[in-house]
Amino acid sequence: MAKLIEHLSSHQLAGNALWRWLAMVVTVLILAAVAALIGRLARRRVPEPTTPTRYLAPVMATAALARTRGWLWLLIGIGPAQRWVHPEATTAEVIRFVWTVALGIQVGVWAVGALEAGLSRERARREAEGRLAEISSFALIRTVGQAVVWALILVVILANLGVEISTLVASLGVGGIAVALAAQNLLGDLFASLSIILDRPFEVGDFVVVGSLRGTVKRIGLKTTRVQSLDGEQIVFGNADLLTSRVQNFKHMQERRVTLRFGVLYSSTSEQVAKMPGRVKQIIEAQEGLRFDRAHFAGFGASSLDFEVIYWVLSSDYVRFMDLQQAVNLAVMTAVREEGMDFAFPSQSVYLESVPKGLLRAT
Repeated sequence: MAKLIEHLSSHQLAGNALWRWLAMVVTVLILAAVAALIGRLARRRVPEPTTPTRYLAPVMATAALARTRGWLWLLIGIGPAQRWVHPEATTAEVIRFVWTVALGIQVGVWAVGALEAGLSRERARREAEGRLAEISSFALIRTVGQAVVWALILVVILANLGVEISTLVASLGVGGIAVALAAQNLLGDLFASLSIILDRPFEVGDFVVVGSLRGTVKRIGLKTTRVQSLDGEQIVFGNADLLTSRVQNFKHMQERRVTLRFGVLYSSTSEQVAKMPGRVKQIIEAQEGLRFDRAHFAGFGASSLDFEVIYWVLSSDYVRFMDLQQAVNLAVMTAVREEGMDFAFPSQSVYLESVPKGLLRAT
């Protein structure tokens, strides 16, 4: 053993004692072994995409560590391990190049692993909720995300290797502007699709109103969103145009407010008019699924005594809403007749104080 130590201390390789080279190799192997162990342990702890978790960040971090590559750390470890030796300038440059590239690749692999873990869990959640039409957009998000990650990694690697990247970035910027101008409508719809998926102003199955058009969302694609109207035809919206419009989403509406206005003839007495708000209140409270708000003799119209009634339908279902509204309207018609009144209609009375002679002839 003493002879081995003496041999390693006395003999040199490339200007360094053999024991220094041995220490460098051992350091690299230890770092690679630790990295491989971390990756193996992390792979065992990565939950399935369908497993519910409260926090997404730990899952993404574990998925990233699961992508740790031991063979990359054989190259990455050369960077810190070279402190044991004093390589020549050329050798040091080669080691720096290998270490920088390997570390950049490992960071990129970690970032892609975290990105894919987040997307996988979101995709599994939407599959479980039956929102299958939205899943096609995840392929675009994954591709764009990976492209961004590796582009950033490439720029960082080149910058650390001493490459002047300002000219490269400027040329890429000019080329990107040209491509963007040529395909601005397509890119606008693509990024609008990402915005719809991430922000979720509406989802497949929601009933929406866009301007004068209304219907149920059937599919959210990369470029267009398909809506089936109440009449049955399919309406196709460009995603960019859809996001710039005012969209009314009825999904989260739990109840509907109804305003009922009607008028009776001026021949009605004040006693008859005074009874109507109470009669209408009884009608509404007798209907299951309605909540009474108010009923008033609102004012004097041009040809009628006007009433205004406010009540709520405790359901978002449109058919249920119309059924209850019809029941209330019929009951109000009956109540008006029972109170001895009648509904008014637009009319005008003309009173003549005198008639010029000769205007009317005797018949």
